[in-house]
Amino acid sequence: TLSADVFRTLRNPRILGIAIELLDAKSIQDMQELTVGRLLFEHVRQCERTGASTLSGFTFAKTLQNLAKDVVERLKNQQLDDLRLVDTNLNERIRTVSSSRFFKAISEDPDLYEIEEEGLQLALGLWLVSALHADLRNNRSPSERLGVVLDPIGALDMTTEVVAYATEIVCLREPCPLPVASALIRSFVSLQNASTIRPEAL
Repeated sequence: TLSADVFRTLRNPRILGIAIELLDAKSIQDMQELTVGRLLFEHVRQCERTGASTLSGFTFAKTLQNLAKDVVERLKNQQLDDLRLVDTNLNERIRTVSSSRFFKAISEDPDLYEIEEEGLQLALGLWLVSALHADLRNNRSPSERLGVVLDPIGALDMTTEVVAYATEIVCLREPCPLPVASALIRSFVSLQNASTIRPEAL
């Protein structure tokens, strides 16, 4: 059976269409293989293919990653007010991606958008993968650094989800360095409530 998270995500007609395309293309054998992370990642790719976003898939993902980096810096500095709000006047790339399902408009200000919870989790997953790549490049162990890197987002109560998204990202992208992938997979499996959040990703 589908997890509650996947079922809720498939209620979006655009995302349901992506799931059907994956089935038709034999990329998956049945719906039970789907995860929210896979669906959102495929959504990024579709935005590029269909022209829903003028950004490439890489640039789209990089924009989300940089947004997550800003959120983490604010968390480190205890700047928690309006943490998920972004001003599209300050970032042209954010304005471009704000029409995607990752954001919703704030009615009182046409320039303000709020990143949806799933969008933030995906963005933080992208950021986490990038941060561990940086550690590896600089001769630091991703396994040893993972706890430190994750510490600021503990305040969001979504560590399990972020690690799950990051793990899916390294599986869906081009081959990932083994130390980064193994650090994420071990962390995901060891998280106490991982199997209840995203059992289909195990």
